[in-house]
Amino acid sequence: MSYESTTCPCGGKKERETMICDPCKAFTAITAANDLALYEDHRIPTATRRAMAIRILAIARRRGKALPQ
Repeated sequence: MSYESTTCPCGGKKERETMICDPCKAFTAITAANDLALYEDHRIPTATRRAMAIRILAIARRRGKALPQ
């Protein structure tokens, strides 16, 4: 996963310079981790933002496994 790539951790397609695709953003928003949107807030310490980003990626990967084949 990188900002230059167009592949989301779920296996879908995402825009460049984003972390996850739009369906994953929506899925993340409805999970219990909806407060994770704060990972982009630069006032939050880097270690905390890193942990939030790792959780978001884990949620996106889990969403990809739940998608119908």
